Amino acid sequence: MVMKVKETTGIIGLDVVLNAREVLISLYTKTFHEIKAVLEDEGYKKADESSMRHRLKVCEEEED
Repeated sequence: MVMKVKETTGIIGLDVVLNAREVLISLYTKTFHEIKAVLEDEGYKKADESSMRHRLKVCEEEED
């Protein structure tokens, strides 16, 4: 049995996502839309938004 190995990380069994940047941008954008339903005073909402905002910015600014 041949196992797939990601050469950059050595992780076994996971496929490489060739368009990972686009996938992440799409997921973060969708999550921003979904989190609007959460009440403003929920503590985790601000933390999640801050984290996603930073990650989205990195994805949008970096090509690789």
